[in-house]
Amino acid sequence: MAVKLYTNGLTEEYRPKKLVFSEEELLDIFKDFDNIKTKRILPIINTWIIYGDDKNLDNYNRIASVITKDSIFTDVLFIHDSEIDPTWNMTDDIIYKSYDEFYVIIEKLITDVAEAILAELEEKDELYGSIDSLPQFSELGVTSDKKLLFGFNPNMQTTQFYKQGFQHFSEKVYKYLSDNKQNKEPFKIYEDNKAIIIIETPNVKSFLLSLLNTFKENEEYEICKDISNMISDWNKKTNKETKINNKNKEKNNLSDNKSNE
Repeated sequence: MAVKLYTNGLTEEYRPKKLVFSEEELLDIFKDFDNIKTKRILPIINTWIIYGDDKNLDNYNRIASVITKDSIFTDVLFIHDSEIDPTWNMTDDIIYKSYDEFYVIIEKLITDVAEAILAELEEKDELYGSIDSLPQFSELGVTSDKKLLFGFNPNMQTTQFYKQGFQHFSEKVYKYLSDNKQNKEPFKIYEDNKAIIIIETPNVKSFLLSLLNTFKENEEYEICKDISNMISDWNKKTNKETKINNKNKEKNNLSDNKSNE
């Protein structure tokens, strides 16, 4: 077995189809890359680290980069020597730790590094007094394609955020919405290879109106026109769904009345 560390910090355990991983299995995990790299590091004995050869800054894997002391921009696979075909002559002569021990060590190392990174970021935000001007997100879970899912509630943000951070946030959100038309629930305001941010349906219209007002204040009328169209399209969608739901309720009520006669 092996442990995969995604660029967003999630981990997943991988099991070989047979007793050990085949070359095809390992290559398939990194099939999106023309080349893959391997590495051994002393703190983690009996372990190969495998990752893609890529330099896309958007996919920077900070946790893996700290662990390996190298710049890594892909998911990473930590594979124990016991899971590698011995005929490849790539493993240590002595297996010092079992796979179960290896798993505990890897998970603890990843957790410790992630916590240290978060503590460093929080310290910087407090130092520069920016923490209250940042958007607040709620953790909603993980998507089927291993992206972190967050919720943004416009009504649960700090006053400081709307005074100092909302302008920049609005620009980022508008850029995403202008490239990715939202015509179904949930209403996404951001997505990349690591995470998705959504707004619950009851808050969508008020949020779009706040975007509109922000760009009105800056006299960016082309953007305002675009956001107005977004609001109109969303209203049409929700009104249509409301009518459909009301009709279904009426049908159910009629059925219930007939069954009671």
